[in-house]
Amino acid sequence: MIPISASCPCYDAIGCSKSYPPGGKVSAERRAGSRLIFGYGAVGLPAINAGSVGADADVTSIRSSDPAIIVDPGMASALLSGRKTQVRVGVRSALAQSMPGDRLWVREACIAGRRAAGQDLATALNKAEFAIFTDGWRRYRDGSGKPGRRPGDDDYEWIAATHMPRWASRITLVVEWTRAERLQQITRPDIRAEGALPVLGGLLWRWPRPIPGRRLTARRAFAANWNVNHPTPGDRWEDNPSVIVLGFRVESPPEE
Repeated sequence: MIPISASCPCYDAIGCSKSYPPGGKVSAERRAGSRLIFGYGAVGLPAINAGSVGADADVTSIRSSDPAIIVDPGMASALLSGRKTQVRVGVRSALAQSMPGDRLWVREACIAGRRAAGQDLATALNKAEFAIFTDGWRRYRDGSGKPGRRPGDDDYEWIAATHMPRWASRITLVVEWTRAERLQQITRPDIRAEGALPVLGGLLWRWPRPIPGRRLTARRAFAANWNVNHPTPGDRWEDNPSVIVLGFRVESPPEE
């Protein structure tokens, strides 16, 4: 059992080179086949290889019959703040069948925790009373939640997003509309709704960390991130594939 602290000096660098999530460990078997979904597909980000799908892949076949989406810390923040309200998925994705009113639950890397002796302790998942996310939010088994200290100890065993249990999900996306289009039909307002951020009044564009880099235009920023997750010929930005756009609202967890 490890007390939850905020000791990691590189915490603010969410994509730091030490490990992912910051200051934590993800076991080798949980990293296997990792590939990003709502975010950056770099080595060490706990996600899954979902094949040829859209900017955000679904994990419908994994441990649940409900449609689910994996996000990294930056995209989780974008969802919770209301900055991200759209996602593009490939026409072969199970999410391409989504209809208005459908609910999609979000998976994130987390720590299994419990309360003992006046402290929040890291524990085994089957003993967890709550899940702890990179921003410190606690999600309890009864569906309630509250903010807390950010984790930052090197010895934490992080649960990869693909293994996060359904009860720990703190974000639900409710589909409000859908449309079919070619990928390159995306507009600058659409790119902002995908979560991209303008820098210096729009002179440069970037994605929430841990996605690296700045681009001269919103379209270049979107294209670069898309190709990280869709390198297969026919699915790349330059191939202009058909996609389904999902517009959604976010249901965030209640506080205690």
